[in-house]
Amino acid sequence: MTSPAPTAPEPNLFIIGFPKSGTTSLSQVLRTDKRIFVCYPKELFFYCDDIYKDADIQIRDESDYLQRFSAARPGNQYICDATILYVYSPKALATLPARYPKAKFIIIKRDPAEFLPSWHKQLIAAGTQKVDDVNEAWRRSGLYQSPLDLSLNYQELCRQNKYIALWSNRVRDDNALLVLDYELIRDDYSGFFAKIYSFLQLSMPDELPHVHVDPSTKVQRFPLLIGFIQRFILREPLLSRLKAYLTDHPGNVLWRVKGILFSSPSAQTLSAATKLELSKIVSDDANAALSPR
Repeated sequence: MTSPAPTAPEPNLFIIGFPKSGTTSLSQVLRTDKRIFVCYPKELFFYCDDIYKDADIQIRDESDYLQRFSAARPGNQYICDATILYVYSPKALATLPARYPKAKFIIIKRDPAEFLPSWHKQLIAAGTQKVDDVNEAWRRSGLYQSPLDLSLNYQELCRQNKYIALWSNRVRDDNALLVLDYELIRDDYSGFFAKIYSFLQLSMPDELPHVHVDPSTKVQRFPLLIGFIQRFILREPLLSRLKAYLTDHPGNVLWRVKGILFSSPSAQTLSAATKLELSKIVSDDANAALSPR
């Protein structure tokens, strides 16, 4: 008599948002805890294909999705999917609390005035955003009405309270949804993780690995190669010719090169006009979240 095939572990912890809010650092710390398994990569995007499709991660169906957690061990009390776009996804909102009724959900919010330049810089480097200046990209937000263009609709992405309210209404159990502010991880690192572990009902480790979360500081990849390019290639007349070529041939790889080499710090700075519009959206978003439904 053959024994039944073991069932794949199922996630019971989801870090669902927001982008550029310390979720990668949180995942890295949780991954060092033997009681917690975090999938690799941390973002699988399976339940948010209504707003985002990742060409690098091909998951056929739920069975294939669950296989991504097959490395989890019996000692893992939590099995985590940390896809930060779930917070924006109607599909994830409708599916996850019903499909995984015992799961816990973590949301980290961040001041949109800090989030926005960081998000824009990431999209430039990824080749998703073709507009270098964050203020011009902000003004064009209204052009992106398709759900699959949500990552470029900066104004909608900044309505964090709207999405927190949606998840709060869907996940009724206060013990199943935790919302924290990004400021806490910067200002009180131990206090931030004390709240995380209390929410998970786990004892906090005596020592936590300290992961640097300052988004303005990134480890530069290939420093010798980039140094060579900056010293010998990014000079006239080659510089002008290279810029012209990259502008005329906007393939994704070339746009990534262009974003890395030519991104201007001033292009990542919010103008006074953008800040004013953003503050109004944030205010309206907060008021709408407080309104009775």
